Amino acid sequence: MKECNADLIVANDVGRTKTKIGSDYNEVFIVTQKEPVVHLKVQDKDSIAKKLFEIIIAKSK
Repeated sequence: MKECNADLIVANDVGRTKTKIGSDYNEVFIVTQKEPVVHLKVQDKDSIAKKLFEIIIAKSK
């Protein structure tokens, strides 16, 4: 994260049946340099995208 100057990384868990590649659902982990890891449990991709957008907007303030 430091080398590429990233504020956060989103890790998508594609190893489960419900969240595999091509699925309509995701489960993600949001990693930052200074805060605890945030786990977004299995949800449809639109819900995950909305929550990620909210987190990114909040961090940009």
